[in-house]
Amino acid sequence: MAGKVRAQRGGRADVPGELHTEIRPRWAVIFFFVGVLDDTLPMHDLTGFQRDLLYVIAGRDEPHGLAIKDELESYYEKEIHHGRLYPNLDTLVDKGLVEKGQRDRRTNFYTLTSRGNREIEARREWESQYVSPSVEA
Repeated sequence: MAGKVRAQRGGRADVPGELHTEIRPRWAVIFFFVGVLDDTLPMHDLTGFQRDLLYVIAGRDEPHGLAIKDELESYYEKEIHHGRLYPNLDTLVDKGLVEKGQRDRRTNFYTLTSRGNREIEARREWESQYVSPSVEA
């Protein structure tokens, strides 16, 4: 078998003293590069609840989860369950719109990333095409 390398799809050729190679499907590499290069995530890809989370985080100085929950409960006038709040915060973190920090062993805080700020600004510009600020008399 000298001079030849055997490799199985998705695996490595483990032949002592010979070249080791890895075979990967081309779509995996393409998907990786598209994900890295695509730095846009329009606000319309978020749920209304996720947008509200962004707005609350933007309006507070490093709020922790319960402070965000209290603010949204005040706005929605109903209880926000942890099973709704934290998975949606994690989604915003995963999408690069929010950063999660740790204040202590039990308390996380949240801040907008520069991308999160850009998305809020882009949303405001889009909304201003349709809704003008109200002027009080």
